[in-house]
Amino acid sequence: VCNLADDCEDFSDEILCNNHFQCPNDTEYIPLSSVCDGKPDCDDYSDECNDRCNVRIIENTVLTTVAWLLGSLATLLNLIIIIRGMYTLRKASTVAMLLNKLLILLIAFGDLLIGIYLLAIS
Repeated sequence: VCNLADDCEDFSDEILCNNHFQCPNDTEYIPLSSVCDGKPDCDDYSDECNDRCNVRIIENTVLTTVAWLLGSLATLLNLIIIIRGMYTLRKASTVAMLLNKLLILLIAFGDLLIGIYLLAIS
């Protein structure tokens, strides 16, 4: 119990312990001394890039503001394009027009995901 070893084959013996850090995306536990040590131990880097380490993906305030602004605009405007595109998709009279509208919707969806990512990192 609380020894960072899986004694029960489901890590249930480590859940309530406070001498380790649990990587959020899996059942991996690392010692607290390995958190914020500059060497990633979790697959998602959560032991190095978190509030406890006071490390952010974008540390520059100007870059954070620009990423937030671009992410907000990309999310909002691409949502509008997707909603309008879904409405006008029904009005496509030829196959070429339908394919053109579908490609525009696909690009808008990709840009929407990039906008959401920018919001997440800023």
